[in-house]
Amino acid sequence: MALAPPGLFRSMLRAAMGRSLLVAVALGIAGCTSLASDLQKAQSLYGDARYEDALAWLGQLEREADGMDDGERARFYYLRGMTAFRLGQRDDALHYLALASTLLAEDSSRLPDPWRPVMQRTLDEITPRDASPHAQSTLRPETL
Repeated sequence: MALAPPGLFRSMLRAAMGRSLLVAVALGIAGCTSLASDLQKAQSLYGDARYEDALAWLGQLEREADGMDDGERARFYYLRGMTAFRLGQRDDALHYLALASTLLAEDSSRLPDPWRPVMQRTLDEITPRDASPHAQSTLRPETL
C-alpha cells in the first residue's frame, strides 16, 4: 500500500476547512438576509395597521434579537413597543419602547427621524408618574 505524499493530507484538510468556512459564511448571510426581510415584513404589517399580524412576526423575531445589530435591535424594540401600544398592551409597550430609547440615547441614527418623536410621545403617555406600575392603565383598578 502506497503512502500519500506528506503534504497531501494537510492540503486536503485545508480545502475541506475552506469549504466549511464558505458554507458557514453563506448560511450567516442568508440568516442576516432573512432577519432583515422578516423585520421589514413586520414593519410593513405595522404600517398597514395589521397589528396582530405584526405582533406574530415580531414574536418570532424576538428569539433573534440578540443576534441583531444595534440598529436592527432598535427598530425591533420600537416596532414591538408600538405594536403593543396599538393593541392596548401598555406594560409591554413601555418595556420595549424603553429598550429602544436606551439604544437611541447611544446613537440617535438607529431609528428614522419620524419615529423618534412618536416614540417619545408614546413613552410620555404610558410612563407611570407615581408608584403604581399600572398608574396610567386604561383598565379600572378592580379589573387589574
